[in-house]
Amino acid sequence: AKYSRLEISFPIQTVATNPYFPYESNPPTGIDPGVGISVNGLFLAPGQTDWANARTTPCFYYQPVEERGGGADAALVPVGNREWRCRFSPDAAGNWQYRVQATDGSGTSQSTSGQFTVSESSANGFVRVSSSDPRFFEFSNGTAFVAPLVNLEENSPLNTLNNIRTNISRLGQNGIRFVRWWPTWDSSS
Repeated sequence: AKYSRLEISFPIQTVATNPYFPYESNPPTGIDPGVGISVNGLFLAPGQTDWANARTTPCFYYQPVEERGGGADAALVPVGNREWRCRFSPDAAGNWQYRVQATDGSGTSQSTSGQFTVSESSANGFVRVSSSDPRFFEFSNGTAFVAPLVNLEENSPLNTLNNIRTNISRLGQNGIRFVRWWPTWDSSS
């Protein structure tokens, strides 16, 4: 549906020695040239035929995790095989096309095209700066975006996996829909 999340996963053959670094032919001092890889999803909207007009979305190297332990000792531990993924939210109904583009030390290559069909939805769309007053936000369809927001620091209720699970739920029960977390270091902890 329009504005919902599409996620694709795919393998990449690469000469990159560090998939966590983006590809740089001229990297900062201390990093060897060409050790990384940059992977993008290219999404072509309905009615478009020129791939130069495709929307580009960065992809990411995904590692599944499993929860181990419990309570205050709960932790997420990497498990399974890593893979590349890309997420995209279409803003128009119709037939979309996509490709995956990778750049590493061997050059740039693209996959063959895939496609998916997007249906209409009743979702309000993406959040953007209001077109009538830049002090506020609105959704793509012009509906005002009004939601409580709180700021939290690292040494607050979100400093462990257990605390996140407990406190995010509690914040939600009290009407909070957005949390901005400042991961700061507190020397007293």
